[in-house]
Amino acid sequence: AAHRAAAAREAAAALPAPLRALHERLLAAARVVLCACEASGFACDAETYFAGLAPGTMAAAAAWAEDASFAEAAALCDEMAGVLLRTLRAAVELAREFEAGAAELGDRALGVLFARCGVAMARGLVCAPSLYVPADADTEPAPEWP
Repeated sequence: AAHRAAAAREAAAALPAPLRALHERLLAAARVVLCACEASGFACDAETYFAGLAPGTMAAAAAWAEDASFAEAAALCDEMAGVLLRTLRAAVELAREFEAGAAELGDRALGVLFARCGVAMARGLVCAPSLYVPADADTEPAPEWP
């Protein structure tokens, strides 16, 4: 566990300054969520929770959103391609949820920001039950953002 924590600190230190600042804010928000979980009696394994906030994945997701190829983005993190793909798909879904939340709050500008983020993350993602499908298999294209 200590080795993983040290590796995560090294990876975070290697992030470009803007991503490093975002990662620090993400960790701060995660600590608040973890405290809320503990206060409400919701069981949450802190080590597993923080392990899911891998800084290398942030660099890969940022590169993908800025039009890098999937291979280029995947080279920026230690995750397997399938894990990165699922992470990107989850980020698209999260952006949709945040867009809906902004609409509920009546903040159109914030909703547009989340919609743009979702579009940037969704571009070209394969929607298939497995990455290992025959070349002639029907795969559903990434859903278009409304």
